[in-house]
Amino acid sequence: AVAIRWPYINLVPCWSAGNENNLALAILNGARPLTNQNPHLGALSPYIVALFLRIFGFHSLVPRLVPFLFGIATILFTWRLGHRIGSARTGIIAATLMCAAWYHVVFSSHYPWSNSLTPFFAVTFLFILSHVQNSTKPILLSVLAGLVFGMGMQTHPEMVTLIPVIVLVLVLQHKHALNWLKQPVPWLMIVGGAVGYGNMLYYNIVNRFQSVEFGLTYPEYALTKEYTATSITSNYIHEFLYLPRIFLGLHNDAISWSSYAAHPMIWLFWSLVIAGMVITVRQHRFIVPAAFLSSFLIIPAINSNYSLNLGRYLVFMFPPAVILAAETMNALLSLKQSKIPVQLIRWSTMIILILIFMFPVAQIQSYYEFCSSNGLTRERFHRLDTLISQSGLKNPLIILDQETGEGDDFNQYLREEGYNVAYVKLRDNRGRFNGEQTLREEIAKSSTARDIDGAILVLAPWTRYEVLQRIPTRRMLGQVDIRFQDDFVDFYRVYLL
Repeated sequence: AVAIRWPYINLVPCWSAGNENNLALAILNGARPLTNQNPHLGALSPYIVALFLRIFGFHSLVPRLVPFLFGIATILFTWRLGHRIGSARTGIIAATLMCAAWYHVVFSSHYPWSNSLTPFFAVTFLFILSHVQNSTKPILLSVLAGLVFGMGMQTHPEMVTLIPVIVLVLVLQHKHALNWLKQPVPWLMIVGGAVGYGNMLYYNIVNRFQSVEFGLTYPEYALTKEYTATSITSNYIHEFLYLPRIFLGLHNDAISWSSYAAHPMIWLFWSLVIAGMVITVRQHRFIVPAAFLSSFLIIPAINSNYSLNLGRYLVFMFPPAVILAAETMNALLSLKQSKIPVQLIRWSTMIILILIFMFPVAQIQSYYEFCSSNGLTRERFHRLDTLISQSGLKNPLIILDQETGEGDDFNQYLREEGYNVAYVKLRDNRGRFNGEQTLREEIAKSSTARDIDGAILVLAPWTRYEVLQRIPTRRMLGQVDIRFQDDFVDFYRVYLL
């Protein structure tokens, strides 16, 4: 898992983590937010990122260590859950497949979104729930399960799709549709959940359930807008194809859905998962198939967007999926007799295991090469850091022009690296240059407030002429490419004042 996830960790994906990391930096400066950048998410992830920055120091790699380490932990709990509900071999196969899960490697283990942590909390919750099911003294385990569930809810509300699993486990445990409500377990889970989700409960009580209102009205999100037979059926078909696509690394959204529907690897994925559901249900081992089916059936009623950027909404379904696939392969490897020669079945199963592991690994490498060849890495951010280091200044003020579409990403990157950054607007709303006074004020303010030993200007191409006519510089340090959505490439010019 480490060997597959570590390469390119600070290069791909190239985007910043938006306001989430800015929130983490604000926490280090004394802010105490209850919610994330949007109020349907809790502030758990930014607090963890802030803790890592406090412990390990400022570096752009540090925020990415959070999803990296949680990604490794997700694989460990996938192994333990597979072992517990199946066998040692089931756990090992499931963890092996999870090691290579394409989206979990490239995005969820690299990119410090809150949602990158959801798979960890989901599989950990299921693991604890499996202990609750068989425990004679489940009090502490029940509270812990609720706590983990509540913390998972902070990373994304999609955790609610696992609530039916709780009900199923308790009904089966007490063999009655309602007797479980008389037991302490569900109420202790609610107590644990209230603690894990406490900041969000307080925020919503004070702000009249703003999280719910935001989640239902935010225009840029993926919520299903109309509930018709056609739209819901389309969502299910897209989910059916998209889940194996992002697991295997078939990431090109430009290819038609019908073409993906004919891809043999997608059908191999589903054959293994569906067979695993049949095996586990027939053997009355319900937690994992129930978790997978519950999420699979509920998500399309909520989510209507199945594109690369929003694939993270399905990644928490990977651990149950790989455990089900592992159950199928374990059953084939355990066959003692069959009309088909047993050795042939076992060798065929091993070939399938190698294939479904190596296919996404090859796609991971292919995607990294694609990003490198098309400039879709963080190399330009590292280039700017190198230029600043070559200035010879120990504690410079970085004056960053707001003019470009990537200004926010550069600003966040530099702040993660520990630089003092003044992110300034040098033109008014009519496009006229008015930045001379702004520059002088920022330099004066920073020089008195901090131990600044110099300033560096990072200027967009269309503002540098006006600036250089008014502000003297010692030399140009170099250029850093900036990219736009229409693939147009220009350069920041970096000057030493």
